[in-house]
Amino acid sequence: MSPSGGIALQGDKLRTLRENSGHSIRSLAKTIGLSYQMLGMVELGQRRASPSTAKAIADALGVTVQEIRE
Repeated sequence: MSPSGGIALQGDKLRTLRENSGHSIRSLAKTIGLSYQMLGMVELGQRRASPSTAKAIADALGVTVQEIRE
């Protein structure tokens, strides 16, 4: 499945930041109100994040959207 419109995030960096923050995919997804399946697809580069989702992910991880963008 190719990425759709939205913001492409660096999956490896996103995964590293998530793990370093102590979050599992499920816990981060719950924190930001996203399904863990969708968050997994964003991490794998199969989906792009909407601007609001990208901001929620960045805020939850304590970084800026620019720091996790491709």
